[in-house]
Amino acid sequence: MSRMGFIQTRLERTRPGERHEMISFIPARIAKPGMVVDLKDAETGEYTRGWTVMPNSGVVASFEVVNELSQQHKSQRVGSDIVRGSREKMKRKRR
Repeated sequence: MSRMGFIQTRLERTRPGERHEMISFIPARIAKPGMVVDLKDAETGEYTRGWTVMPNSGVVASFEVVNELSQQHKSQRVGSDIVRGSREKMKRKRR
């Protein structure tokens, strides 16, 4: 693998009265079950602290593959109904 290997990992974060779970590609060097990691949001630059790496992680990929996968959702959203203002347009059509 070029650069660094990434592993698709199930992450869990609990706070009093709530539990969050997500799946994300993280660097293989920190994808150890039980390890607590802080994740940086690529869009806002803010950190979300306290994610625990869960066992039974999955796919291993290179940086290039992970980067391409992370960009694909942008073209998906452009063609979907999630585009800004689309809900308002749909409401007006129904009236």
